[in-house]
Amino acid sequence: MNTTFTATPAKDPGQATFSAIGDVHVAVGNAMDRAATAKRRRRWAAVAIYPLLAYFASLAALLSLDAPPRLNSLLTAPIAPALVCLAAAWLRASWKVRARNNQAALKTAQKTLESLAHETASGLDAIRAHMIGLRTEMPEVANSPHFVRIHRGADRIRAALRRLG
Repeated sequence: MNTTFTATPAKDPGQATFSAIGDVHVAVGNAMDRAATAKRRRRWAAVAIYPLLAYFASLAALLSLDAPPRLNSLLTAPIAPALVCLAAAWLRASWKVRARNNQAALKTAQKTLESLAHETASGLDAIRAHMIGLRTEMPEVANSPHFVRIHRGADRIRAALRRLG
């Protein structure tokens, strides 16, 4: 069985550009979803180690006192520093995950913006080429208000692309 794939040409020259922009939009959505789900993990072992270290350090400090501490204070006194350390480690891990997510989203947005700028520049080049062809074929159209408006719009798009690049 011989299968050959043939690409059907676009009905309208602008249709290919809009299709490419749509493809970029879909790719961005997929990349953002992957970035959001991949970076949600926390390192629980690191979060648990800090409170344990604080508990044992507090316990060692209590035992190093000249007067022997009561059994009740040996169990309860080191809990407060351990809880503070647990909260600090938890918040640090949460902010670190958020920072990674935001950094991944920013990189994805930058890549998307570059792709969109490239596709827009390609579409703008096509518009300018058709305008030049129309101007040489029908010089009376070049002075029409619609043609002037299209030319101004193309200049605004070009200026916006320069600011991006």
